[in-house]
Amino acid sequence: MRFIPERRASAITATGGNTQLRPAGAGISPLVNGVCPCSPPNAALRLYADGSRISERSGPGLAFGNMSARTHSGAHGPAPIEAARMRDVLGHFASGIVVITAIGSDGPVGFTCQSFSSLSLDPPLVSFSPSRTSSTWPKIREIGRFCVNVLAVDHEELSAAFARSGTDKYAGVRWSASPSGAPILDGVAAWIDCTVEHEYPGGDHTIVAGRVHDLGADETRPPLLFHRGTYGVNSAVAVR
Repeated sequence: MRFIPERRASAITATGGNTQLRPAGAGISPLVNGVCPCSPPNAALRLYADGSRISERSGPGLAFGNMSARTHSGAHGPAPIEAARMRDVLGHFASGIVVITAIGSDGPVGFTCQSFSSLSLDPPLVSFSPSRTSSTWPKIREIGRFCVNVLAVDHEELSAAFARSGTDKYAGVRWSASPSGAPILDGVAAWIDCTVEHEYPGGDHTIVAGRVHDLGADETRPPLLFHRGTYGVNSAVAVR
């Protein structure tokens, strides 16, 4: 079973400089090349919003053990990366899956998201990257508060349900209210209650930074993982 929850594969290219910030609620203009202050000179850091996958490049190439990454430079710059190849290679990075929820005047809303990560401890921030074509994220942006639900290992159906558009995603779903009122889905491995702090342009995605106000976890509930286009980690892959 393969799906890309409410998003498409995307990439953000960053080089040394200053990050361009966009305050929450502001319109987002397409921008493929964001600038990151943490990158060293003459280095490129590529952050992929498809599951927050990361590769780093500096100079003509990198080598890690028996793996190598080569860049191709010429008169017209590096060769373009095909989306299918990028998705396949970056699919080797296993990630968890979350559902971003909120409560508005018309009731609860939410969507499945794979590109979620912890961002900062001081101040407490998390980040996730909804697709620019998402119809749910603009509603949550307007509400300004949301809850990140870390799905548990038996939540494949929840993951698929909240990835669909045009359906009642909450049909048959049990939930309770977080301190902000946003839904905490029943049985999740963890939840993080947030407000929207900033938005950053990220190619065909929007990078959202959320400030954490409350959170909790159930240590008895292992997380749902996504790896190489399916749920779980391929057990046939040998660990050396």
